[in-house]
Amino acid sequence: MRDLSVRLAIAAASLLLAGVGFIAAISFMCVALYLQLATMMTPPLAATTTALAALLFSLFVMMIGRWLAFGRRGTRGGSSRIAGDPAMELGRRLGEEAFKYVKAHRSGTLIATLVAGFAVGASPKLRGWLRNLIGL
Repeated sequence: MRDLSVRLAIAAASLLLAGVGFIAAISFMCVALYLQLATMMTPPLAATTTALAALLFSLFVMMIGRWLAFGRRGTRGGSSRIAGDPAMELGRRLGEEAFKYVKAHRSGTLIATLVAGFAVGASPKLRGWLRNLIGL
């Protein structure tokens, strides 16, 4: 039993170190992408493009993780863990409705997201208003 716990501790430590290295590598890649884009476009637009690339990468990683965890079909019928909590049930239902809407209107959602991202990246007043709105 002790041998198993030592192996688990070593595996957890190596996973943690690998995760830190991965985060550092992705951070440097984002900075490099930003610096390259900043030579071709305005800094706010370069920052927005870099953020969009990071979000797309994150979505890609999440899709791969879901595929590895659940297979091609995903989960069926939801989880029994969230059935008792009303807030989580509401969040699940809102998420399902948002997913249905986005799935039905893919191009419109993509265009709206891109326009909103560029607007926030290009307009200092809009960024300031949004920061005040969320309390930063």
